[in-house]
Amino acid sequence: MKLRNEISEEFKWNSSKFCKSNEEWFEKLEDLKTKISEYKKYKGTFNNPNKLLKFFEFDSNVEKLFERLSMFLSCNLSVDADSREYNEMSATFDYVINDWSRETTFVTVELNNLKSDYLKKIIKDEKFKNYDLILKNILKNKKRKLTKKEEELLSKITFSSAGYEIFHAFDDLNVKFDKVKVGNKSEELTNSNYSGFMENPNRKVRKQAFCNMHKAFKDMCATLSTNYIYYLKENWFYAEIRKYKSCLDESLQDDDVKKELYNKLIYHTRKNVNLLQKGFRLIKKALKVKNLEYYDLFANITNNITKKVDYDYAIETIKNATSVLGEEYTKLIETAKKDRWIDVYPNKGKESGAYSSSIYEETPVVLVNFENILEDVFTLGHELGHAMHSYYSNNYNVYEKAGYSIFNAEVASTVNEILILKYYYNNAKTKEEKLYFLKKYFSMFKSTWFRQTMFSEFEQFAHNLIETKQPISKEILCEYYANLNKFYHGNAVKHNDLISYEWLRIPHFYRPFYVYKYSIGIISAVCFTNKILSGDKLQVENYINYLKSGGSDYPSEILKKCGVNLETNEPYIIAAKELKWLISEMQKYI
Repeated sequence: MKLRNEISEEFKWNSSKFCKSNEEWFEKLEDLKTKISEYKKYKGTFNNPNKLLKFFEFDSNVEKLFERLSMFLSCNLSVDADSREYNEMSATFDYVINDWSRETTFVTVELNNLKSDYLKKIIKDEKFKNYDLILKNILKNKKRKLTKKEEELLSKITFSSAGYEIFHAFDDLNVKFDKVKVGNKSEELTNSNYSGFMENPNRKVRKQAFCNMHKAFKDMCATLSTNYIYYLKENWFYAEIRKYKSCLDESLQDDDVKKELYNKLIYHTRKNVNLLQKGFRLIKKALKVKNLEYYDLFANITNNITKKVDYDYAIETIKNATSVLGEEYTKLIETAKKDRWIDVYPNKGKESGAYSSSIYEETPVVLVNFENILEDVFTLGHELGHAMHSYYSNNYNVYEKAGYSIFNAEVASTVNEILILKYYYNNAKTKEEKLYFLKKYFSMFKSTWFRQTMFSEFEQFAHNLIETKQPISKEILCEYYANLNKFYHGNAVKHNDLISYEWLRIPHFYRPFYVYKYSIGIISAVCFTNKILSGDKLQVENYINYLKSGGSDYPSEILKKCGVNLETNEPYIIAAKELKWLISEMQKYI
C-alpha cells in the first residue's frame, strides 16, 4: 500500500480550507479557549430576551469555531491515524472540550427553567426566527423536566452508557471466531470481513463463516443477553422518570415523529413480506440449490462484473446517472472533483471505509478508498449524495437550521445509489449484467427496508417486556428473534437455529429505535426517484428543495412539504410497486 506522500495531490482532499496550517489551528484553539471563558457572563440572563438572543448568537459562533477545529483534526487523522502530531493535538483538544462542557452546564438547566408563557412569546418574535425550533423543543419538553435537585443528580451519572461500552469492548476486542477454510488455507474471520465471506461463490465457505460467526455469539449468549437486558432497564428508567409511556415514545419525540408513522411502517413492511420471499425464491432458483440457507442470501447469482474502473470514469458515471437532477447538481459533482472535496485512494494509515462530513462555512469532504472496482462507483455516489445534501443545506439555511436529522440522513445518498443502479441497468448489454444490477437493487430492499424493520420489531418487543414488567430472559429474546426471522423469510429460506443468536451481534440495538430510520430512508428515496424519473420537472424541483431544507423543520414535515408524506400510504405503495417491478424483471433473466 502506498504511503501518504506517494499519493498525487489531485486525489487528496483539501483540509487546508478548515485551517491553513497547524499553527493557525493552535491560534484558533486559543480563540476558542477565550470564548469558552466568556460563557459565565450569560449566567442568569436568559429571562431578558435581548440577552438571550445575544447568547444564542454567541453560542452559534463558538460552535462554528469548534466544528472548524474538529474537522481539521478529523481530516488529518482520517488519512494518517498514526500521526503523533495530530494525535497530540487531538488530546489537547479533548481537554478544551471538557472545559467547554464544564463551563456550559448551566445552559440546559436555565433554558429548561424558562417559563412557558415567556417561551411562547419569544417563539413568535421575528428576532428569534433562527432559534424557534430550539425554543419549541424546550417548550415541548418542559413537562419532562424534573426538580432542580433531581436534574443535578442525573447529570452526575457518568456510567449510563455502560451497556453500550461493554458490548463494544467484547465485539471489538474480545470476540474470537474459528478460522474459515478457503481452499488449502485457513483464513481469519472478523466482524469486518464477514460480509466478504458471505459473498464468496463457494457455498462451503459461506456456511463455515455463518456458523463460526453465530456460534461465537451463542457461546456468549448468557453474558451478552444479560448486558442487553440491563441496558433495556436503563433505557426504561430514563424514559419513565421523564414521564414517557414507552422508550419508543421517547425516541420518536426527538424528531417529533408521530407513532402512527412508525406503526404504518411496520404494517406495510409486514403486508409486503411476500414480495421479499418471492425474491428469495428467485435467488434459490438462480443458485440451483435444494434449500436456500441464510448464508446464501448475500451470494452473487451471476459472475461479478469485474470491469476495472478508474476515478474519472466513476465521476462521469455519477454525473450521467444524476443528470436528471439538473445541470447545477452535476456541475457540483464536477466541482467536488476539481476543488478536491474527495480523498480518493487508500494509503498506509488511512481510515477504511467511506464517509462524508461537512461544516457550515465550507464545502463538504468525502473519504473513500478507491480500488478501481465497480462497487467503488456506488460507494462514491452514495457519499456524494450525502455531500450534496450538506452543500445545499448549508447554503440555503442559517447555521442553526442547516444540520439535518439522522431521520433524513440516508435519503439523498440512497437516491444517488438508485439513480446509478437504474442508469447501469438501462445501459446493460447482457443478461448477466442486467441480473447483476437487479440483484444488487433487491439486496438494498432486503437489507434496508425489511431487515431494519425486523430489527425494529425486535427492539420494540424487548423494550415492551421491561416496560410492562413481563418475564425477560435470553431464551425469550432468542425465541422471539427466531420467530421474526421465520416470519420475514417464510418457507423460502430454510430455518437455521443459529440465526436465533444473530441479534446479539447487532451494535445498533445499543442505539434505541435508530434502525427504523434506515427503512424510512430507502422508502423515501424510492418514492423520490420514482417521481424524479417520471419526467415531471416539478418532482425534480421538490427533491432539490428537500436537499435545501436542511433542518429548517422537523424531518417528517420536510419530507411532507417536498412530496413524500410518510403519514399516508402513498410512499409505501410506491416502494412496494417498485419491488414488484424489480422481481418481475429478475424473473425475465432467471
